[in-house]
Amino acid sequence: MQHSIHIKIFGNPPTRTAQQKGLKVVNGHPMFFEKKVVRDAKTELMWKLKPYVPAEPMTGPLYIEIRWAFELKSCKAPHYKTTRPDLDNLEKGLLDVLGTMGFFHDDAQVVDKRTDKWAVPVGNGGLEIVIREVE
Repeated sequence: MQHSIHIKIFGNPPTRTAQQKGLKVVNGHPMFFEKKVVRDAKTELMWKLKPYVPAEPMTGPLYIEIRWAFELKSCKAPHYKTTRPDLDNLEKGLLDVLGTMGFFHDDAQVVDKRTDKWAVPVGNGGLEIVIREVE
């Protein structure tokens, strides 16, 4: 049984979020759908996460730590990123992908979480994820 997973993905993280839905009306009824750019971002993320998928999903309560580091041309030194995309929307999309890929059974297992979002100079971007089973 795996008790902890540490993932480090280099490069600019995807900026598309789970909240970016499209709307169309079919037979007078509104229908929401996932936009192609969001699907593409999720697919890219899944390819990058694939080498880290555990043989069995983690069980029980989980702690997750996520660090987003977005590359900005104007950035000279790392600092908190206070502009879009919103942190909660980024988290939702990532947790959905992690659950779909079998890192855990359900994101309801996450009982403790720490997430931060940084602006960093070009060449220092990435996404770091730590998932740990909690006693």
